[in-house]
Amino acid sequence: MNKKDFTDFFDWNINYDVSPKKLKNFSYDYDKILLKKNKIKTIKFSFSLSKKIIKKFYKKLNKLTKSSLSYKQWEFILLHWLFHTVCHSYTLWNIVEKSKRKKFKLLDTDINDVLKRPEEFKPSSKVVNYWMLKRILDFKSIKYLISGKINYSLLPLYKTSVFKRIIIKLFSILNLFFPTRIILVDTGLNFVNELFLNIRLKQAPTYFNLHDHKIDNVDKKLRHDLKIKFLKKKKNFQTFFEGIFPEILPNEFLESFNYYFNYPQKNFWPDKNKFLMIVTQSISSSIKRIIFSKYIGKKNQLIILQHGGGYGVAKMHVGEIVESYLGNKFLTWGWKEKKESIQPFYSLKISQLKKKISENILKKKIIFFISAYTKFFQKIGFYPSTNYQTILQFRYIANIVDRLKKNLKNKLILRYSKYGFDRGGLEFPKKLFDKNITYDGLMKPYYKSVNKNTLTIHDNINNSTAWIETLALNIPTIIFADVNTNEVRTSFVK
Repeated sequence: MNKKDFTDFFDWNINYDVSPKKLKNFSYDYDKILLKKNKIKTIKFSFSLSKKIIKKFYKKLNKLTKSSLSYKQWEFILLHWLFHTVCHSYTLWNIVEKSKRKKFKLLDTDINDVLKRPEEFKPSSKVVNYWMLKRILDFKSIKYLISGKINYSLLPLYKTSVFKRIIIKLFSILNLFFPTRIILVDTGLNFVNELFLNIRLKQAPTYFNLHDHKIDNVDKKLRHDLKIKFLKKKKNFQTFFEGIFPEILPNEFLESFNYYFNYPQKNFWPDKNKFLMIVTQSISSSIKRIIFSKYIGKKNQLIILQHGGGYGVAKMHVGEIVESYLGNKFLTWGWKEKKESIQPFYSLKISQLKKKISENILKKKIIFFISAYTKFFQKIGFYPSTNYQTILQFRYIANIVDRLKKNLKNKLILRYSKYGFDRGGLEFPKKLFDKNITYDGLMKPYYKSVNKNTLTIHDNINNSTAWIETLALNIPTIIFADVNTNEVRTSFVK
């Protein structure tokens, strides 16, 4: 086997020194897959396939977890994670199809590294991407060379303080005397305001202690029993994904399922047969979905509040698709849609920030909010979602910054997610900018850094909450958005 015959896959190993010509070639070859009509096709196909997979596996999941949940309950539990994962895998599948004449060098990985701890499986992580690529190449009988191994270690979790544990337990006991009728979780209200709202409703507050995750080793027998037999194995993506589904199903949906499913019972939540309303800002947490699933269906109501950017703006937004589908009501930050379940509301979080920002006494500053931080695949539908797109985006930002006068550069702060870069194995490309530029790696909430004397600049219209918040708070706002990569819906333009 001649090692020279093997090349790095796609754009995973290019860096900020890559030539403009090579970047242009990437755009020419792959924008057709990642943008415009094909992106929409990927999203629609992935959503449909995700529901089919849940329907095919949910009875086996009931048997293996010793539960008796309906299809709708399992759909609520799995759809958010599965939709994102299928979108990611199908995009990777299509890029392999585009590059199938090539032979690739890969890093070996162990998928169990990201399955031991709940909510550790991330489609954009290095481990998941290399594992998924290897399995696709195996399925398609494409040769590859293992050139190294990824050594993965879990990041330490923040532990809940003893005081907070006592408070949470106290609230749980109060449920015995003041039963909760409306579960308020992640509404955007701060702790004090949410507490007062519960008092006015004459019910005990609902708080989670989710930092003490249960870590279970992967049970190979359970996962083997989850597999389905194919009468005639077709060489298509659906067959491929159904084959790997038992291997990649996160721990919380199988080995640790009952530990989380029984959380309401252990904390004296209302009986599942009583009418209950759940009001929450996010269902991205798989653990919370498992806990809430006990109340899904029947006569209970699930009301989901918008919690970020892109909703109502992006031509197609994966979060909006899932949340408006699963919720009885989806309350927006003011925008409307024809769908009856989507209704205009407002952001509870932003309404609390006005006073805090007005109290900030700060010098005039320019804060550039940067949302790009991916080397592997990020969420489908957003931009940038690949390494070459990230590099193009940063060169674009650097070009803007370079044109600023010296006195403006001295007031400039580049704000980015250090955690996002670290998780993706990336370093912020400071070499593209002047040495005297100030950086903020999200070490403190943005509202502590801005007031009405601050000019905010945003690099993205479809994947950022910040510009919506700064506009709503009457803070000067500039958005740079390329219509070819940041496609918006007609109703937003109006």
